[in-house]
Amino acid sequence: MVHSVTGRTKDEESLRKKLSRPGEKYATLSDVTDICGVRIVTYFAEEVDKVAALIEKEFDIDRRNSVDKRKALDPDRFGYLSVHYIAKFNASRLELGEYAAYKECVAEIQIRSILQHAWAEIEHDLGYKSEAGVPRDLQRQFSRLAGLLEIADDGFTSLRKDLTDYSQSVSGKIKNQPEELLIDSVSLSALIDSDPSIKEFDQLILSLTAGRMAGPRDLDRHATAAIKLGFKTIGELKAAMVAKGESWRRFIDAFWQGRTVEGTFPTGISLYYFLVLYAMQDGGADRLVEAYFEGRDDLTNRGPFFYNVLRAFDALNPG
Repeated sequence: MVHSVTGRTKDEESLRKKLSRPGEKYATLSDVTDICGVRIVTYFAEEVDKVAALIEKEFDIDRRNSVDKRKALDPDRFGYLSVHYIAKFNASRLELGEYAAYKECVAEIQIRSILQHAWAEIEHDLGYKSEAGVPRDLQRQFSRLAGLLEIADDGFTSLRKDLTDYSQSVSGKIKNQPEELLIDSVSLSALIDSDPSIKEFDQLILSLTAGRMAGPRDLDRHATAAIKLGFKTIGELKAAMVAKGESWRRFIDAFWQGRTVEGTFPTGISLYYFLVLYAMQDGGADRLVEAYFEGRDDLTNRGPFFYNVLRAFDALNPG
C-alpha cells in the first residue's frame, strides 16, 4: 500500500527565512507547524484515504491548519492533490513513557499517491508552484499534463480492481471452464492450487530430496514457456498433463533419484518439470532452451541442470 515514508527537519537557514517572511507572525517556535515533516507516498490514489484514516486514528489533528488539497483545488485548476495534516501525538500515545517528552511537538504529515508525488516533484523542479506564476501561454499545457496524471491515477486504480475481479473469477473457471481459460500467471497459480497431479508430484520431489515447499515462484516465466510450447488454455495444458502423467512421474524420479538438495522448492515445482519434459519430447534441448532460456544471461551456468535433464530424459527412452 505504501511506496515510501520519508522525514525531514527544517534546517536553520530555512527556518530563519520562514520566520522573517513578510506577513508571518509567530509568538513562539511551537507556532511553526512544519519544523518536522513526514511524507507518505502510496502506490494508488485510493490508498491516500486509507493512510489518512490511520493517521487520524493515531494522532491529534489540527483541523484549522490541515488541508485536503484534493478538495480545496478548484476543478479547473492544476496542481498536485495531496492531504496535509498538522499533527501531534494523541493522549493514548502520550501515556507511553517514550513519547512523553514530545508532548508539544507538532509535525506536518503529507500523504499523496506516487503519481501525485511525481507531479509535485516535477512542478518543484520547474520552479512553478501556482498558476499565477506560469506564463499564460503555458498554462494550458500545465493543466493538460496535470489532468493526464489524474486520469492515470484513476486508471491504475481501475486496473487493479479489474485484476482482482479476474483473479476471483479464475478459481471458478479452473474447475468448470478450463478450456476457456487462457494461460497467464494468475491462471497457472490457480492450476497449481487445484490440480491433484501437481500436488502429488510436488510431494514426490520432497520425498526424493531434503527440501521443503515455499510459495509459488516464476509464474510469469512458466506461463511464457507454456505458451511458447503451444499451449493456449489451461484446458489444453491439463489434458497434456493427464496424457503424460506416467512419463512425468518417471522423469521427476529419474531427475532427483540419488540427489539431496537442502532449501526450498516453490509450490508447483512439478509443473516446471512437466514443461521441461514436454519441451524435450517436442524438440529436445534446443526446444527447451527456446522455451525457458532464450536470451538469458545465465545459460552458461546451467550445465549441471542440462546434464540431469538429459540423464533423466535418456532414462525414459533407454537405447
